[in-house]
Amino acid sequence: NSSSSQQKLTFSLKESLILDAEVHLVDIYVPHGALSSFSSSIPYTDVVGKFCRIDWELHKMDPSSYPMYKDLVANSENCDNGSVIEMDLHTIVQKAKEYDFSSDAAAAAITNVKSMKPTGFVFHESRCGSTLVANALAILDPAKTRVYSESAPPLAAARACENDKSCNHRKNAVQLLHDVIYLMGRTNDPYETSLFFKIQSVGTHSIRLFKEAYPDTPWIFVFREPVQIMMSHLKDNVGDRAVCLRSKNFPHRNLKRLVEERFHGTRSIHSLSNEEFCAAHLATLCRSALLELSTAASTESLGKLVNYKDIPDALITNIIPDHFHVDIDEDGEERIMEISQKYSKGRNTRARVWEEDSEQKEKIASEEVIMASKTFLEPIFEELQNLAVAV
Repeated sequence: NSSSSQQKLTFSLKESLILDAEVHLVDIYVPHGALSSFSSSIPYTDVVGKFCRIDWELHKMDPSSYPMYKDLVANSENCDNGSVIEMDLHTIVQKAKEYDFSSDAAAAAITNVKSMKPTGFVFHESRCGSTLVANALAILDPAKTRVYSESAPPLAAARACENDKSCNHRKNAVQLLHDVIYLMGRTNDPYETSLFFKIQSVGTHSIRLFKEAYPDTPWIFVFREPVQIMMSHLKDNVGDRAVCLRSKNFPHRNLKRLVEERFHGTRSIHSLSNEEFCAAHLATLCRSALLELSTAASTESLGKLVNYKDIPDALITNIIPDHFHVDIDEDGEERIMEISQKYSKGRNTRARVWEEDSEQKEKIASEEVIMASKTFLEPIFEELQNLAVAV
């Protein structure tokens, strides 16, 4: 069984599987105090990387059935717990870089190992078409493209300093994030050239960290009309289980600041209804993206805004060819249009044709949803829309 086979793997063999890019990073463990180092040569300690062999063909051929990285990991036969390889992250990153930049050209030619630099990052509000964006990128040219859709390691790295007062320097978190993405970009597939990351929605608060780790990588932020996105989050009376309510017991500092601004201290964050909290949460994500766009050093920003209603047209005519600088031919265009007709989180058991329901969402919206949207989301939505990619 896998447990006994795992025990038979020697340390040397585990290391070789990682260095040869036969296995891929699926998770990281960042203990408290891991980024407290004052050493520039060792910016973090005791961070553990978890690796296993991913069946990338599943995602490349049918991204809608495996829409999230966790789906791909769960369906990769060699990723059950007994087959996961654990390794000190800093040590293996250094060895991987030495291996990748080895002067042994003959060995490099045999293994084809390289680390792809990220081609683009996708940030979003959630429930706004971002999974369709990831699926479109994956299906554009499957042989050449790898897409990580809401994988755990980048977010864990980006947020490692957030709640750890022992974190000594922001540069430590930047280096950890850089190293995580470096490892996830490693491939021994000679055809792969493009690497994309769709980050979890809460990662929008960390756009600046991603920019510091990879300053030349373009990014987009996907957003949606306020009432429509609110209804998408709060549909089916999911209560506190809605994605936008997950942080209700430990709200982000940006959310606290927004509530203070809106109510001038007359209401506390704990007094917000579910509808108000959801709208405020989404508004903070939009504000984070807008802030990073407005603080861009150059007029030709590496960030762009994409409205849900303009997908997939904005991808085909602007974002993919002109922003991410990836060639798109008629076949690729056709594949994107085809996948746009599928439910983006189809998974194997609920694959179905996608149906536009934006108007329906607005018709059945409650007064509470409409008022919360007006209070928190509508002003920022207008700003985003004014700067969004034109189609």
